[in-house]
Amino acid sequence: MSKYDPLWKYIKKRGEDPLKLTYAEIEKVTKFPLDHIFLVFKKELLDYGYCVGKISVKEKSVTFDKLTPEEIKAKKSPKKRKRTVAAAEKEPKKA
Repeated sequence: MSKYDPLWKYIKKRGEDPLKLTYAEIEKVTKFPLDHIFLVFKKELLDYGYCVGKISVKEKSVTFDKLTPEEIKAKKSPKKRKRTVAAAEKEPKKA
């Protein structure tokens, strides 16, 4: 269980799309202020059917977007990295 589980459960229970919460509202749910580690834990939110849509430092808010099952699957699947031309040119040539 992560320290953000109460927030994820709260977001799912609200069921809104999108759902915009202020930093103060998030702190009220989690019992601690939002910190930079939130960015590490935000991927857990996919298990609750949501993702972080926008973090606004100016407005001191976070917007959460509800996802379809297809969107969740796409976000969870590993992304294939495309090689750039510059990267391909740096690779040693095979003899």
